[in-house]
Amino acid sequence: MQQLCTGRRVSHRSNVDADPCESNSGVRRWIITQTEAGQTPDALLEALVKLGWPEGAALEVMERALTEKVAQIRAKEAVSDAVTGAEPDTESRS
Repeated sequence: MQQLCTGRRVSHRSNVDADPCESNSGVRRWIITQTEAGQTPDALLEALVKLGWPEGAALEVMERALTEKVAQIRAKEAVSDAVTGAEPDTESRS
């Protein structure tokens, strides 16, 4: 599994409780990369928790990352469908 930021909090003038990985989407990119490489959600959660992330926060960032990725995929499919004139497959997207 690829190395990940620690998830520790640091102080910034604009956001006192900012996470350096979260601010530049590093954690979300890591989650997507690891998911695409075949890592299971349980393995990702375990890795985040071992690095000091509270389980609830780890689950939230995982959900956000994967939801954003699904939205990107759907947007690309919609553009492709619009270009080809194909009807969107709404049954598989419930």
